[in-house]
Amino acid sequence: MKRISDAFTLNGHNMPTPDRDGISISLNPLWSKNAGRTGSGRYVGDIIDEKYTIDITLTYLSDSDVAMIEEQMKNAFFEVSVIDPKAPSRRITIESYKTPRTYQLSCVKKGKATLNTVTLNFVQR
Repeated sequence: MKRISDAFTLNGHNMPTPDRDGISISLNPLWSKNAGRTGSGRYVGDIIDEKYTIDITLTYLSDSDVAMIEEQMKNAFFEVSVIDPKAPSRRITIESYKTPRTYQLSCVKKGKATLNTVTLNFVQR
């Protein structure tokens, strides 16, 4: 079982500690309906909001670690909170919708699979 900490929480529950450099945060502009390229190729439109995308990478999780994560992500929407990499004394908390998750196996020996890397992607609602 990987160490549990408050570096990454789902619905207020502490999750396994992400890898070093395992939290990546993007702030993405949300453009107005009239946004796009004009005939001359110039981009036009207005930014009406900005939304976060949070990517989490974790390695060598146990079956119980994976079950804990999946339990908190069973609904269509849930709360994700991480330490702000730019200001570790602060947190970034978003309501996310369910997105694809990637589970990478490192090897299979005697019918037992070993989970190597889990990549989680959260997009702000």
